[in-house]
Amino acid sequence: MQLKSSSFLYKVRKVIPKIILYLLLIDGAFIFLYPLMRSAITSVMTVEDYLDPSVNWIPNKLNFKNYIDVLEPMGFFNALSNTVKMTLFCVLGQTLSSALVGYGLSRGKIPGKEIIMMLILATLVIPPQTLMIPYYILYHKLNLLDSLNVFIIPSFFSSGIYAPLCIFLFRQVFNTLPTELEDAAIIDGADFFRCFWYIYLPLSRTAVITVGLFTFVWYWNEYARGIIFFNNIRTLPIALSLLFSTGPEFMGFGYTNVVTYPMMMAAVMLTMLPCLILYLFTQRYYLTAIEQVGIKG
Repeated sequence: MQLKSSSFLYKVRKVIPKIILYLLLIDGAFIFLYPLMRSAITSVMTVEDYLDPSVNWIPNKLNFKNYIDVLEPMGFFNALSNTVKMTLFCVLGQTLSSALVGYGLSRGKIPGKEIIMMLILATLVIPPQTLMIPYYILYHKLNLLDSLNVFIIPSFFSSGIYAPLCIFLFRQVFNTLPTELEDAAIIDGADFFRCFWYIYLPLSRTAVITVGLFTFVWYWNEYARGIIFFNNIRTLPIALSLLFSTGPEFMGFGYTNVVTYPMMMAAVMLTMLPCLILYLFTQRYYLTAIEQVGIKG
């Protein structure tokens, strides 16, 4: 009996931590998923269902027309075109430039490169709001304001959004790769840049995808700098904020040419959907890159 009792207590002690862990994970998942689920459901509601307090999660009628009706008030296609152009060029520029800088700080024979890396990372603690005015003055002198180049050009010089974090990620991944690959390539006649382009960059695919994912999300959702640097250009976050600033107007159930809360939620879903889809296809690479960063400091 004592053996059975001790065996039972051992199993209970082993199961309880797992139960607590799963409860915490479910609770955390619900906190993050609830706003998304609420926005998705509201986006397909009619105004009548939205105003009806008895309708909570399941609308009486699905109204996908909200997604069509919100396109014109939001200026969706123009904003989408600007956002896609800016984001794709910035992803390309920031990924390549960060990889090159990270490779130089990892494999290059640079005096004091550890101090340089520390200084680069130190810029992350500077509040970005304090740099808005200096950036505005600089871009004004370079005649880049009110142009997509205000984001694209700096990204090709490792000066994009959170570029120090991207450089650090590449440097850490390159540190995990064996130096014998570079030595063998140099013996075969490859120079510094060929080693980077043909050997180390292909082997750092997880870092490339992770930095690309981060950069895509950062630039896709960029609002604060865009509202300052742009005057006539509208990206999706700016168009969404302007749509929300007009406020919803119901004017009874016979409304025409007005923006409603369900339409606003449809605009939110249209804005965030590309990021969600991209993450679904790249999450495993993201986790692998984070693991690689922790292998070697």
